[in-house]
Amino acid sequence: MIVDPVAVPVLQPVRVMVTGTVPQPVPRLRPVLRHRCIAGRVLRRSACLDLGLVLFIGSHLLLGDEINRASPKTQSALLEAMQEHHVTLEGNTLALPDPFLVVATQNPIEYEGTFPLPEAQLDRFLVKLSVGYPTLEEEDEILRRRADRREDQVVLHPAMVPDTFLAMRAAVESVHVEPAVRRYMVELAAGTRGHAHVVVGTSPRGSLALLKTARAWAAMEGRGYVLPDDVKRMAPWALGHRIVLDPGMWNVPRSERTVVDEVVGSVPVPVLQDRP
Repeated sequence: MIVDPVAVPVLQPVRVMVTGTVPQPVPRLRPVLRHRCIAGRVLRRSACLDLGLVLFIGSHLLLGDEINRASPKTQSALLEAMQEHHVTLEGNTLALPDPFLVVATQNPIEYEGTFPLPEAQLDRFLVKLSVGYPTLEEEDEILRRRADRREDQVVLHPAMVPDTFLAMRAAVESVHVEPAVRRYMVELAAGTRGHAHVVVGTSPRGSLALLKTARAWAAMEGRGYVLPDDVKRMAPWALGHRIVLDPGMWNVPRSERTVVDEVVGSVPVPVLQDRP
């Protein structure tokens, strides 16, 4: 999940580069758009279907724009797809394609007409990122590219096909994790549960997310093993959205990110033997 008002333009190239196709995003996931999104299937099946049960079929990557505007009923359908990798349609269970990814955005500025995502659904997202504003140099580069392009439309070219993505995902599974580093992941997750400003700490999905993301980062760095620094780098993105702060302490200048940083600073870092 990406929390930012500028997230959607950033995600547009991702849909093409990862899947090799251009799947249709779910615009704001509002119930009023239900029939527009599933009209073809409704006509063929002559049934009133739930938006959340149909959009996943045949899509490798689902982009949910402003997911916090989705109704609770649609959000519950997302839970099934994200956790079980299948959907239930007219009483039939249909498997989702592999790979199947959900990338969602959430606008943190406007709250009118929104439905806060339940903690159980936030827990299903591997990471939660905040893109933020570009630097002056990056924004200047955006303008330069637009001027050179001479049009608003950006031509995107696929970087890989689904089979390549699956092969890369399988390669990550071979990245070695020392027992001490694995224990470090567990202690970081457990540290959020005992923090004074946290009422609900990270679930075991948090430590699993640390394992997956740290392995992936190590592979991207060209290493076949995970370092403690890989875990520390991934901790804010993998753990922060799984924490519920104590409502009675919201006047204290604390955020999920600062809580994770404090936990990372308090847990001893394992010392590993040098590797070639």
